[in-house]
Amino acid sequence: KFLFFQEAPAGFFEAEQSYDVARTEFKATNLSTLEGKRKFEEEQKLRQKDAKRQKLRKEQNLPDALQQMNKSNDSNYIRKLNPLQLPNPQMSEIELEELAKLRKQGSEFNDDDDDT
Repeated sequence: KFLFFQEAPAGFFEAEQSYDVARTEFKATNLSTLEGKRKFEEEQKLRQKDAKRQKLRKEQNLPDALQQMNKSNDSNYIRKLNPLQLPNPQMSEIELEELAKLRKQGSEFNDDDDDT
């Protein structure tokens, strides 16, 4: 006998009844099936497909393909960028120069202090 042994109360289920779950209900999965296709792999496939399409286009109709490539590289078709719209500076050039002088004087003061 065990010192603090208590018998389990009569419950809803009995231990003699065991419910074996068949392993056939589960199917093998791996991480790639759960995550699906990765974006990098899809982009790589699309690049390969596009390269094949361009190669076929060059073989079938070279003048049109060259015209299309020249059109995409032409400076007239490239979108021009607008200049950056930056806010006004918070400090003027004169204030920046004064700040640089003060920092230089402070560093010289610290150098003199270290020598003593």
